[in-house]
Amino acid sequence: MILILTLAITSNAQALIMPVRAEAGVQIETGIVDVKTNMNTEVKSDADFEVYAKSIVSTERAIEKVSIKDKQMNVGYTQTVKLFGFIPMTADNEAQVTFSNNANGKLVSSVDIDQPWWSFMARTGVSSMESKLKSAIDTKVSTEEVVQAFVYAKALEAVKTTVNSQTSVK
Repeated sequence: MILILTLAITSNAQALIMPVRAEAGVQIETGIVDVKTNMNTEVKSDADFEVYAKSIVSTERAIEKVSIKDKQMNVGYTQTVKLFGFIPMTADNEAQVTFSNNANGKLVSSVDIDQPWWSFMARTGVSSMESKLKSAIDTKVSTEEVVQAFVYAKALEAVKTTVNSQTSVK
């Protein structure tokens, strides 16, 4: 069987996955996922999450990269900071979101933000960003028990919303 899938981001920010060619008799599902709305409800598999993550990276100016591995999601983003309190600069940060189960078996997250080495000389607001991210992510995944693709999608949606509300990128 030969299967070629294409990915296109449409003008209204939808990711469209279409089969181009497949062997006769094979049923293929196409998927459209809306980036502007709660797309994370459509994410059912790792492949869906990959499409979702790529669409977020391509449509959100502040989000630069997304990766997942072993109950951890890393999201790279840019943030405008003030070096010495008055010189505007752009910092490349990475939020590391790690999932674990609490005593009740529900998912909880821990958030750590890696910053450039020079960030101690800048106003970054990272400590408040970490607590806001943790709160937003825990709100989205608090009813879940297992880390699956849609959990990462919910967490990425929370990161995207929080980063966009807390950063300004030109």
